[in-house]
Amino acid sequence: MRSIKSVVGGACLFLLAGTSHAQNALVNPGFEGICGPAAGWTAFGNASSINFYTTSGVRAIKIFGPFCCPIGYSGIYQEAACVEGQSYDASVNVISPTWDSLSWDANTGSGTRAFLTVGFYAANGDFLGQAESARVETNTDPDGPGGLEPEPVSLTISGAIAPAGAVRVRVTAVVEQGNFVGGSAWFDDASLSFDGGSNILANSSFEDQVAGCLGSPFVGWVNFGNGQGNFGENARNGNYAAKLFGGYNGDPAFSGWFQEVPATAGSSWKASGWARSSGGDSLQSGNTVVIGIEFFDEGGNNLSGLQAPSSAVPTPGDDIYRFYESGVAVAPEGTTKARVLILQRQLGFAGGATWWDDVELVSVCPADFDGDGFVDFFDFDAFAGCFEGGSCPPGKTADFDGDGFIDFFDFDAFVGVFETGC
Repeated sequence: MRSIKSVVGGACLFLLAGTSHAQNALVNPGFEGICGPAAGWTAFGNASSINFYTTSGVRAIKIFGPFCCPIGYSGIYQEAACVEGQSYDASVNVISPTWDSLSWDANTGSGTRAFLTVGFYAANGDFLGQAESARVETNTDPDGPGGLEPEPVSLTISGAIAPAGAVRVRVTAVVEQGNFVGGSAWFDDASLSFDGGSNILANSSFEDQVAGCLGSPFVGWVNFGNGQGNFGENARNGNYAAKLFGGYNGDPAFSGWFQEVPATAGSSWKASGWARSSGGDSLQSGNTVVIGIEFFDEGGNNLSGLQAPSSAVPTPGDDIYRFYESGVAVAPEGTTKARVLILQRQLGFAGGATWWDDVELVSVCPADFDGDGFVDFFDFDAFAGCFEGGSCPPGKTADFDGDGFIDFFDFDAFVGVFETGC
């Protein structure tokens, strides 16, 4: 008896010489497009939008030292018009958790500390002077439960007078770093007012983002928990990679990067990306980091949870970029969006980070049975072999129509998609 391969394979061979590789559905897959931390604000050094340790809303600004030089500064500022002689008051809330606490040694000038400034500028841009708040130089809640719920402190400036020639006033939230010592400050709910009036700052709680920026350092990407984009730090290509590390705000804690694209019920998707840990900040036991796919309906409801996750990024000591790929995930009924999700689950506040670059989310053609990104006779041959009881490609089955049986209806269904190219 002739095999199905020999009977049908020759008839189908002429139909497809091969179609091109599936297109990446993501924008900014290499994390080179950069976002500012909040609309209306200008950042310098290391400052990013973050979604915890807020004092109102769902966004705050996390600032830490630039790690550039013996004395370095990071911050975020906003300017407004002013008139000489006006009196300015300013304030901002600051949080510094136990696990990433500010510190300062006055004897050596080493550490990281946070403060607020109100500065004045002339029409030609000359700096005319500034007032400064007190410094925050330690954890804001030393008795807090593991740093999970640190208390905010308020930095204030009262009665800063605009000097002669001043036309612009600038309020700046600043972190000063001495001798490369770590530590971070979360800033929220900034205020600047003159002559006893109301707050004149736009986006004073840092909730609004510029177009295409969704609360992370990178265009098109959303970050939750802890993630950063630092220039020249462990990129695989270009200047940036997406750093991910534990949330430290619960046990377990979750951090991640994600992006969503339009999708329909029944469509098939696969995610992939390159990731590494590092010798200097290697993932410790208790962390699991994977890439996978989720599906959502029109109302934003998660229909699936994380589907087809990849293998986990290696832990301690592996600092080589390696390729990670999810399995194929099929969108359930009601799907309007597919989400590629890079997820870190942190247990016991375990340390360590990964960096991700060159991420893809592709709509998978069911006819690409061998998963090489092309539809050609090798796919037909692979399916026929699987159907006849031979080995199947990883993650694939001869039950092509998904009815729980392997029969001619499966073969007929596969031939149908194979002949149409997908």
